[in-house]
This record gives sequence, structure tokens and C-alpha cells, in this order.
Amino acid sequence: TTIGEQAFRAFYLAGPLEIPANVEIIHDGAFQGTSITNLTFASGSKLEIIGNESFYECRSLTGALEIPANVVTIGDDAFKSASITSLTFEANSNLNTIGKEAFDIYTLVGALEIPANVVTIEENAFYETAITSLTFASGSKLETIERLSFYNCQQLTGSVEIPANVVTIKDSAFDSTAITGLTFEANSSLETIGPSAFEFAESLTGPIVIPGSVTAIGLQSFAGTAITSIDIPESVTLFGQYVLNVCPNLNSVIIRGNLSMDSDSL
Repeated sequence: TTIGEQAFRAFYLAGPLEIPANVEIIHDGAFQGTSITNLTFASGSKLEIIGNESFYECRSLTGALEIPANVVTIGDDAFKSASITSLTFEANSNLNTIGKEAFDIYTLVGALEIPANVVTIEENAFYETAITSLTFASGSKLETIERLSFYNCQQLTGSVEIPANVVTIKDSAFDSTAITGLTFEANSSLETIGPSAFEFAESLTGPIVIPGSVTAIGLQSFAGTAITSIDIPESVTLFGQYVLNVCPNLNSVIIRGNLSMDSDSL
């Protein structure tokens, strides 16, 4: 059972909406621009796909949102510019992909836990939200944190542990957040820390130990932070310009390999 593409787009549809349990696909733009005020999913929901722009610009859609366990994909812009205030995922979530700008919602607050089956967080997925903490479920399969995923989440504080399966943290992923600590899960697969990945995370402090799998640390990736030391493994062969620029508390840089670092790195 499906709800068709743009089925109710811009209709004068207001009030609460409950999606029936047998619906498996909500197609692109199905409820775009409606005035629904609350969204729930019937118990035992079989929903697997929330299409692109399904609830885009539903500015009256507020309150808590729980994504059903069977959902595999949340498409691009799915809830962009809605007004939901909290986001959770039903237990044993099958979610694999969080699309581009899916939750670009400035009203979204509180703690956020990414389900274990999520492999990719796409560009701008949580851009400028007001989430206050970020965790990843045990056994996380996450591989890619795309560019600007958590950019300018100024209320995002506390320590963030990057899951072991993450291979790439792309450009400005955590730029201008308020995180205070950064660690990497044991047996990390991380290879690339992109340009400006943690730039202007001004509250980020303490030692940073880069995993031994990392080969590239991009331009300005830790610039403007309050880190006190950084330990760079011998695996790193690319260390961009200004990576450690304007780090006033930095007092130790440990280089394990033969990496050459010039003044432009600092």
C-alpha cells in the first residue's frame, strides 16, 4: 500500500495525521506544504520508505516524531522546514539512509541517537538544528558522515564518539558546533577527516588521538578549537594547511611518522 507522489501536496489539510499500519511507501511530496499539526504512525507500521520532500514545508507540524522500525530510507528534504521538536527511532530500527537536508529543522531540540543500521548521513541532514547531544547506537554500521551534516548545531554539546565503521567525515560536518570532546571507537576504520570538519567547534578541548587508519586530515579541520594536544599517527600522509590554526590551548603536537609539517599547518 502506498501514498502517491504529491497526493496531498498543498491541500488544505490540517490537524493530526496518523499513517495506517499497512502503508509501505510515502512517495515524494505526498504531504508537502500541508498544515498538519502532528504526525504519528499506527502500531505495527510496515512503512519502509519516506520519500523526498514528503513533509517538506509542513510548518505547522510540531511535537515529537518517532520513525517506525521498518523504515529503511528517509529521503532528501523529507521533513525540511517542519517544526518538529524531537526525533526518536523505534526500537530495532532498520533505517539505512538519512537523506540530504532531511531534518534541516531549527526547532529540533534534545538528544539524538542515530540507529545502528544507518550507513550514511547525507549532506546537511541535521543542518542548524538545536539538538543538544549526539550518540550512535551500539554496533553502529555508519560509514559516511557527509558534508555539513551537523553544521552550526550550536546547542550540540558534550563528547562525541565516532563509530568504528566510519570511513569518512566530510567537509564541515561538525563545523561551528559546541561539542566539548571527541573520541574514536576502538578499531576505527576512519581514513579521511575532511576540510573544516571540526573548525570553529570552539568548545572542543582536551587531547585528540587520531586513529591509526587515517591517511588524510583536511584543510582547517581543527582550526579555531580549544584542543590541548593532537597525536598524529604514521598512517597520515596528507596534512592540510591551517589544520591547527588559532588553537590557543594547543601545547603538544605528536607526529608518529615522517609527515612534514610547515608553518602553514598551524
